[in-house]
Amino acid sequence: MSRGQVSIEYLFLALIMLAALTFSIAALSGIRNYAEEQKKQIELESNAEKLFIEIEAVCALGSGNSRGIEISGENSVSGTESGFMVSNPGSETKTIHKNTTCRIEGSGNKKIKIENYGGKIKIG
Repeated sequence: MSRGQVSIEYLFLALIMLAALTFSIAALSGIRNYAEEQKKQIELESNAEKLFIEIEAVCALGSGNSRGIEISGENSVSGTESGFMVSNPGSETKTIHKNTTCRIEGSGNKKIKIENYGGKIKIG
């Protein structure tokens, strides 16, 4: 075996290893992006459920009652005709709608105050 042949074999082996490394990095990047999207989805669902529980409690307690809640991430909440909507502009699943007993007005993000004014819930 000559020196040139051994060098070419090592270069070929290094090229194969480099190609395998490239495919591995691409696959891991895809997995990471998927995991981040799933985290945002779970956070969105969790925030919607926490808000629903607090809004229904304030609604049931009657006029003059209020509670505060802090939602995580980039999520924001806004009132709709039949309930509220939690959204995350950075997520593929952008919104979750929840129907509530009381009518809801207003919007907010991060720290949200939920107040009952005569059966109408104001969030902000």
